Amino acid sequence: MSGRGAFWRIQIAAWSLYGIVHFLAALPVVAPEDRWTMAFIKLVRASSGLAVSSVLPPLYRRVARRDVRQVAVIGLLASAVASQLWFLVDRTLLVSLVPVLGLTIHWSWFPRGVELDYVFVLIAWSAGELVW
Repeated sequence: MSGRGAFWRIQIAAWSLYGIVHFLAALPVVAPEDRWTMAFIKLVRASSGLAVSSVLPPLYRRVARRDVRQVAVIGLLASAVASQLWFLVDRTLLVSLVPVLGLTIHWSWFPRGVELDYVFVLIAWSAGELVW
């Protein structure tokens, strides 16, 4: 299996699993009539995570041979910046597509303030990418 082919297989599998787990975790607090909306929200979140994380490997390939502390700092900073981009892409897609699809989002489902899931997921993703 080629390196690029393996990357994309793992990337798609991991982000699909992320979306499924996120959806299943939300089911206990979502009314049955809102499950399709929640599934759409999680699909957008996983898809936008896949898209944003896909731009990080070229950076990581350039810094991989540096000192481990430098790589760790670069990975943390890249994750922090990419997480903000992911959040922006995710919310922009939701706000743009939900009305077109006739769905109703209950914004109370979303945390107030800083949503740390994005940065923690990308830190974990980056660690996996940098170690691989």
